[in-house]
Amino acid sequence: MLNLFVLACALSNAQASDDHWTMADTGLGILLPDGWQVPEGGWSDWSLKAKHSDGSVLQLWVTPFQVPVDDASVAAWADMYQKQIASEVKGTVAVRSKSLTKIGDRTAGHVVLDLTVKGGEGVAEVLSFEGPGHTVHARVVTGKRKAKKATAALRSILEGARVDQGPLALTTGTLASKEGDFSVTLPEGWRAPLKSEGDEITKIVEKLGMEAVDDSVCVVGLYPRANANPDLTLICPSAVQLDPLDEYSFDAIEAQLHEKFFGSAKTEVPRGEAVSIGDRLGVYFRPPTGTGALRLALAPYDRGMLTWWGIGGVDGTTLDAALVRMQPTVQYTGPEGGQPKIRADRWISHYVTHRPTSPLVLGPLVLLIGLIGAGVSASRRRKNPYEDID
Repeated sequence: MLNLFVLACALSNAQASDDHWTMADTGLGILLPDGWQVPEGGWSDWSLKAKHSDGSVLQLWVTPFQVPVDDASVAAWADMYQKQIASEVKGTVAVRSKSLTKIGDRTAGHVVLDLTVKGGEGVAEVLSFEGPGHTVHARVVTGKRKAKKATAALRSILEGARVDQGPLALTTGTLASKEGDFSVTLPEGWRAPLKSEGDEITKIVEKLGMEAVDDSVCVVGLYPRANANPDLTLICPSAVQLDPLDEYSFDAIEAQLHEKFFGSAKTEVPRGEAVSIGDRLGVYFRPPTGTGALRLALAPYDRGMLTWWGIGGVDGTTLDAALVRMQPTVQYTGPEGGQPKIRADRWISHYVTHRPTSPLVLGPLVLLIGLIGAGVSASRRRKNPYEDID
């Protein structure tokens, strides 16, 4: 009955070296007990499939991003496993339990599912844990009467695996641009991407029209999710020079930036909001998107303009909350605190256009009027050189 709902595996064996099936992306070398066979093509750096002589099927694989194992992650994975197995066995799959457990010294997610197909019932058990730059998933699918033996074998295989590399160390807290003269402090749960996650990061930023991230000047922050794209923040300098931005010129500068970044948008983008980005005023846009979320914040500094993208893997609620916490933490580390370099003519234009009642405008104007008045008065008092002519 078992073969009605387990994954099909070819019978020819692949070859393992040193009796272990080395899976570089999992950081493990898997030693299979007697009775398990790996089909040709069933082994790679990122996956392993094996079939037992009693029909039970074992599978190990990785998913992108090293995701922390907690109750929320396990719940998301349980939903993922249910859909995966249901599509494979063409039957009904229900989650029986989801919890946290231990595999050696690692915290692991533990999900048990019940399967019902035409001709029989079965059980699937899945364990998930952090690997080196990935999340590792290991599952066994078996008949109901063989479940105890198969699930014990799964745990024994994982606990007896050769550990070649554990989860990678994470960089959290304050991230500083190498050459961009700024830093930002990430909130709890956020971190810098790992090198192994680079290809996935590139896929995300391609949505912004960027082919790659220049890590010499840009800062990238990541909030990984168990069963969805991560939230991402990407902060880079731009050579665009802004006119002086303050509460007086905000409306005019916001309109310029709105046109520059969203002038050709097919849907209306709400007006940008005034926010504090570090010690200065910035503009924060929340453009509507079909899926996920997109955010853009901009602030002037000595390298031109700090351009800050936020990309949400789900709705924008958690992304907004995180960005709002990050924005005040920005530090500008260039000369003179990274103050914008603005030409004198732009300052003059700023005051005349947006602050005409400022003492810097009224003072010279009053002085000029006074000088003109004094000149007129003096000309009136001047003696006519011809008035003594008879």
